[in-house]
Amino acid sequence: MIATTPPPPPLPTARKVINKGILIVVSTASQQAFVFKDGELWDQTKVSTGKTGMETPTGEFTILQKKTMHRSTLYDDAPMPHMQRLTWDGVALHAGRIPGYAASHGCIRLPAAFAEKLYGITNFSSTVVLVSDRPVDSPAAARKLV
Repeated sequence: MIATTPPPPPLPTARKVINKGILIVVSTASQQAFVFKDGELWDQTKVSTGKTGMETPTGEFTILQKKTMHRSTLYDDAPMPHMQRLTWDGVALHAGRIPGYAASHGCIRLPAAFAEKLYGITNFSSTVVLVSDRPVDSPAAARKLV
């Protein structure tokens, strides 16, 4: 008998919201984010996700909390402008340094101007953030996840 590796489980889908509201697709493999508004590409940006040992979790998340200026309670009171919380254990979208590779403690860092714009269009519960560990380097590739 030949042992085979089972295929990876399918990614969660956000099809229910792709044509209405805000959908943010983040690729940890590509370090990019794509934002869709009412089914159309609104904008895209480079990001910095969790470094080795502190990886950003994958899956489907809603925005649980928003604060224009938040300070980390876990990492030396670090500033987290335009923070949008995805989990209650420390994962959020927020403005931060984008070095071109995964460098955060698990959050999704966004360029400051982009974080501010995104903060202005999102809301609670209807916004879905789909985080994938698969490469996503174009809006078309992001759409294939949903």
